[in-house]
Amino acid sequence: MRGWRLATEDLLDVQLEAVSRDYDGTLRAIFRHLGFSGAECEEAIALAAPHDIARMSDDAVARNPHIHSRTISKWRQFLSAAQLGEFEQRYGDLIVNLGYPLSNQGEGDA
Repeated sequence: MRGWRLATEDLLDVQLEAVSRDYDGTLRAIFRHLGFSGAECEEAIALAAPHDIARMSDDAVARNPHIHSRTISKWRQFLSAAQLGEFEQRYGDLIVNLGYPLSNQGEGDA
């Protein structure tokens, strides 16, 4: 990720959490970044709306094999404390630079 983030100045980082929190607003920012006009943005957002997990019924979420739950950012729950500490030791600067907090698993290890 370090490499591709440095490879272009015209890169827009978008957190999945932002999409989940404000689907329309985040998509609008993405489409504007891509050069869509205001009307094109609104049309694209309307076309994408059925794919907004917040708008989906529980039944639709359950039927979608790509969705495991409405909860995102679950990776810390699946890593052991040792794995999390190692991951953050190696990539903590990148995690923070992408706007995510560290878990502080590695405190005292310095």
